Amino acid sequence: MNIKVCFLVVVVCSFLFAIPTVGAAASATEPGEESVVEEQRAPIGLDGYDLEEEEQGGKPAVKKRLVIPPYVSLQRENSSFKTVLPFFYYRERTGKGARKDVGLLPFYWSHQSSKLNTKVYFPFYWNIKSPDFTTNIVLQTYIAKNEQAFHFGFLPFFFVGKNKQEKSAYQIVLPPLFWNFKNKDGGLTYSLLYFNKREKTEFSRGVVPIYFSRKKLDKTVTTILPPLFWHISDPVNYKTTTVLPPLFFRTRENGWSAGVLPLFYFARDKNWSRNMVMPFYYGSRVNDLRSHYLPFLLSYWRTSDKLKQGGIAFLYHWYRFEGEYMNMYSPLVWRWGNTRTLDKNIFIPPLFYRGKSPVASKMMVGLVYWNFHDFHNSKTFSIAPLFAFKKSLRGEGFRTWVAPTFDFGKNPDGYHARIHPIFYVGREKQKKHLVVAPLLWHFRKAAEKNTVVFPLWWKFHNTEKRRLRRVVFPLWWQIDDDKYQEYNRVAFPFFWDFQRLETKRRTTLTFPPLFWRVRDANSARTGVLNVSLHKGKRKGNDFWTFNLFPLVLFGKPPAPSGARWELLHGLVGWRRQGHAKELKLFWIPFSIGD
Repeated sequence: MNIKVCFLVVVVCSFLFAIPTVGAAASATEPGEESVVEEQRAPIGLDGYDLEEEEQGGKPAVKKRLVIPPYVSLQRENSSFKTVLPFFYYRERTGKGARKDVGLLPFYWSHQSSKLNTKVYFPFYWNIKSPDFTTNIVLQTYIAKNEQAFHFGFLPFFFVGKNKQEKSAYQIVLPPLFWNFKNKDGGLTYSLLYFNKREKTEFSRGVVPIYFSRKKLDKTVTTILPPLFWHISDPVNYKTTTVLPPLFFRTRENGWSAGVLPLFYFARDKNWSRNMVMPFYYGSRVNDLRSHYLPFLLSYWRTSDKLKQGGIAFLYHWYRFEGEYMNMYSPLVWRWGNTRTLDKNIFIPPLFYRGKSPVASKMMVGLVYWNFHDFHNSKTFSIAPLFAFKKSLRGEGFRTWVAPTFDFGKNPDGYHARIHPIFYVGREKQKKHLVVAPLLWHFRKAAEKNTVVFPLWWKFHNTEKRRLRRVVFPLWWQIDDDKYQEYNRVAFPFFWDFQRLETKRRTTLTFPPLFWRVRDANSARTGVLNVSLHKGKRKGNDFWTFNLFPLVLFGKPPAPSGARWELLHGLVGWRRQGHAKELKLFWIPFSIGD
């Protein structure tokens, strides 16, 4: 409906604006100037066949013109125009794009073409016909229709419409009093405080602020006087929830729950249930296990076919499960055991402990006397902290402790003897150790052997990592690493030797700084005090340098030809290496040519 009204306004305005434009063009034309005026007109606002003619070189020339103000008449090959300004105009086009426009302003005008026929008896009646719609307007009443749809309105009070092809319709009464829009998927209805929006199987509706309801997917939420009442339903998952604070009620496929929060809560399901009356009682059931709690008494009990358990505050607790049992008279007496295995235990902390079963006997008195007897494995006896003895009843070993120094034991894997803190000796499988503190330390295992005779002799040898450290303190130091091919020797302070076979580098010092030598795969540097000789090969070229530090230096650089010398370590110097030449004055190098 709105599109048709806008189209109508555009058509009317185009007729009104065309009259002064054409009249101005005609009144500005003088005899003998018709072609100039027509050619200089800009194609502004043209469309259809008029625009096509302008793009192809302009309209046909005027064949006949008559101007007797206020009368103007123009005749072209395929069109004619007549006007009596400002009341009457007539325009007709023949052939391609034929049309006819007549106006008796402001009371009547009409338009006829292949796409649109319009008659206006202003301001009482409008008739607009197009291939898509026929529209009639009588004052503020209009009706537009075709075979598939119609629109009717009585401005500004009433509007209706329907489209069979799109399966849509609308009704509007005294906007914004009532709106109703429908389409094939749903629609929207609105009236003051009421609204109802629908889309396929989903909807949102309500009466503000009393009632609201919404359905999305398979879940529906309804509230009345929020937050006083809520109802949520989910039929796919068999769930509903109803809330009238503080009361609530929920249902599910196999049960329900209800309560007055936070005081009461009750729930039932196929395999479980819960009951709560705060702060007095809480109970639950899971299959055949039932639990009961009395928070205000700090008490509980739990029962099932196999389990019996409970407690009264911190005073008494009991436990029974398939023969196992426990009774605690807190904090004085603890009793536990197993009626199936005839296992019994009693504990009075920290004074007394007694345990008995068909295979063992255990007793402790006052943390001093200990007697633990496993009839098939071992026996342990102790008078803490002075004496302890443990023996294997299978004849496999024993251990004796006499505080504070003596500890001796034996087992199938080895033995140990200790006199704290001086003497330690022992063996366990492939491990051995001997310590006479602080003079002798010896530890040995499968791939490692370490010995220290403090402080003179140190030896650490690991055959797995191929590493050896040997020291005769402080005269001899030997550090070898076969894995990384590093070998270092020091006869302190006379001889120092460091080798890196991987990089072919070796450094040797004898009575440093009297004699020293450093060599690698490409060169060797030998020195005696402040005199050194450096010889080698670099990039296939031999070189050598003699240095009497800091007086004089001379030699041959690594090039096919060349020479170098320096005095006072660069105060004056010269260097020629191939085509490169360099001069030094006061330790500053100058390049003088290539």
